[in-house]
Amino acid sequence: MPWNKRLEALRNKLVSMAKRVHDGPWKSDKFSKNDRANEIINDIGKRPHVFVMGCILGHRVHDDKGWETLAYLEERIGTLDIKKLSRLTLADWEKAFMKPTPLHRFYYESARDILAAIQRITREYEGDASRIWSHSPSSATVIKRFLEFDGIGQRTSTMAADILARYFKIPMSDYYSIEATVDPSAKRVLARMGVVESKKPIYIQLTLREMYPKYPGIFDPVLWKIGKYHCFPTKPNCPECPVHELCLYSLERVRSSGTPVEVF
Repeated sequence: MPWNKRLEALRNKLVSMAKRVHDGPWKSDKFSKNDRANEIINDIGKRPHVFVMGCILGHRVHDDKGWETLAYLEERIGTLDIKKLSRLTLADWEKAFMKPTPLHRFYYESARDILAAIQRITREYEGDASRIWSHSPSSATVIKRFLEFDGIGQRTSTMAADILARYFKIPMSDYYSIEATVDPSAKRVLARMGVVESKKPIYIQLTLREMYPKYPGIFDPVLWKIGKYHCFPTKPNCPECPVHELCLYSLERVRSSGTPVEVF
């Protein structure tokens, strides 16, 4: 798609908004509706392995459910200390996931994957999962290291690197391997804006990479916010959207109402 003045202005505004979010101060936020789960995850400095566990548990289910499971595991096991967890057997993990009620839709797979993760962290990172992302590695290195864990695929490994960079402010030597997340909301927002002509995920990812090759995933929180609070599937709230004056959908709505609009 050839870039015109409107698209160029839209790109600049989205990049500016995304940078403000990324460069903002670290703050304790909510990953889950479970307060204890949030405390556990935000304690990444003391228990970095728990972040890896949460990424694994979020696989195949909604991310919120994965983070929440951490709190329930702590209740059933009595601890999330890495040394104590390393002593648990597969039978111990299966019991924790299954009794008195299943904690996860895929409890057998989760028990196996969590056991393997604890063993890998103990064996290859000397019990300190922060070594996965310490010393400013490249984003590709961080993503590759997460992919080595059973139960973590490309989407989750990229999400993990993005959360570390954007939320926990973990320094990396680059961020260009962190792709944007292409979900239904992002597809809708970008299509209405007139940024993409195809709904193919790879097409959308490449478009966002064109827009900001240094860090394609930097757009995720901005697109998510616009989709959640303004660009609804039906009856979108265009007038209050921060990019309404540059959005093709919004401009066409205004034009159809007979109101003069600036031609780019």
